[in-house]
Amino acid sequence: MAEIFPLPCISFIAMIETTSDLLGTATSAALREAGKKIGASGASLEELQGPAEEVKPGIFVQKACPFGDAIKLYTEQGRTLPEAVKKLAEFANAHGGAWVSAFCGVHQNLRLTKNPNAVQIACKAGSGVINYAENELVNKADAEVLLKDAVCVYAG
Repeated sequence: MAEIFPLPCISFIAMIETTSDLLGTATSAALREAGKKIGASGASLEELQGPAEEVKPGIFVQKACPFGDAIKLYTEQGRTLPEAVKKLAEFANAHGGAWVSAFCGVHQNLRLTKNPNAVQIACKAGSGVINYAENELVNKADAEVLLKDAVCVYAG
């Protein structure tokens, strides 16, 4: 996987901290736009997000979050992710998303840029929390099974 995320990750965290009073539409849109710009790069989807495994025809899982290492490095340096990272996920989920963190907005939109037919189904946080987007492709119980050893399930 291309190592493009540590510095952008810190930039996204700074953006979230400075715009936390605009939580919701404005910050979510900015994160999604960042994902589109990253997705528009010449890198392949696999280079940007890491490998995905097709577990059923057209249904894919990812074993690792492309932001996972950067977030881990950030927190290992004694930094704490702002509460707004969680609140943005809550906002997105209330509007039909499947985010476990604000970084899902970046990731899912870079994927959409590379694959306009991608549909996010569910995500699982490191804590085990799963957020599911209602869809007709995979029901919630099956998505939870698919996420047993993965962090992200999507169609595409």
